[in-house]
Amino acid sequence: AYSVLGRVVEVVDSRPFAESLRRRVTRPLRMRRTVTTADEAVTGVVALPHQSHPDGAEPIPGGMGWQPRWELGARDTAPAGIISCLDDLLGLISSLLDPDAQGRPPMRADRLAALWEPVVDVGPGESMASGWLIRSVGGVTVVGHPGVTAGYCTLLSLVPSLGLGWIVLTNGTAGSVLHGDVDELLLRHLAGVVATPDDGVPSGEAGAAAGRYVGGLGVTTITAESPGSTLSMVDEPRDDGRWQPFPSPPATVERRGDLLVGTDADGRSVSVPLVVVGDRVVAIRRGRRLRERQG
Repeated sequence: AYSVLGRVVEVVDSRPFAESLRRRVTRPLRMRRTVTTADEAVTGVVALPHQSHPDGAEPIPGGMGWQPRWELGARDTAPAGIISCLDDLLGLISSLLDPDAQGRPPMRADRLAALWEPVVDVGPGESMASGWLIRSVGGVTVVGHPGVTAGYCTLLSLVPSLGLGWIVLTNGTAGSVLHGDVDELLLRHLAGVVATPDDGVPSGEAGAAAGRYVGGLGVTTITAESPGSTLSMVDEPRDDGRWQPFPSPPATVERRGDLLVGTDADGRSVSVPLVVVGDRVVAIRRGRRLRERQG
């Protein structure tokens, strides 16, 4: 979808997407180290990409992942091809939270606010706006967008009502584990918001969620351990030889409505939204990415 949108920008603007990005966003906001190619990035300090394994993190060699070399191809510039740094992204956050204080913002304040209007629900307490994930945490609206590519994982979070924002950059594909911890910490200390776990009673037919779910970044198998509400969830790589992140640890979960909640083998909380059509679970969202049921 973002690749198609990037192409629309090219047609309307009569120039490559990367050039439109520079003219309309990065140059007005003085994001001088935000680029789209390896040739531009190589003159700066670049973090080496890593892949996490149970026995430790390992650097990812060139050519591994879904990009042919280190950078993504032109068609992926819009969805995931922007290379940036902490200072530039903090400047972007400031422009989003207080456009009038940043000189020439990429959009007017009223149009920025419109970007954060929810468009479609994607799970309990979560919805999508125009490219932004909208969450309700402790009664506070958190706006953000996570992103992952081979060897890197990033999170941008905003609390517009409080004028707060932060960015987490990791040079590892499994960086989302850190994202959750940092998000919880900053929400608690800066916003006074505590994310309360779902303490509702198990509900919904647990066995209806059992099955095999396949997505672009792996396969999840859910089985009923015993009669009742307890389910076992195991991730594994696809068998087509494509590069994928290392699977998440196995987990034990319960069904609570359209959500599977529990803990994994490392003791971390797990929350997996279900996609239900009628009475049938047709897909799950693993790391907010769809995995469709195939059994």
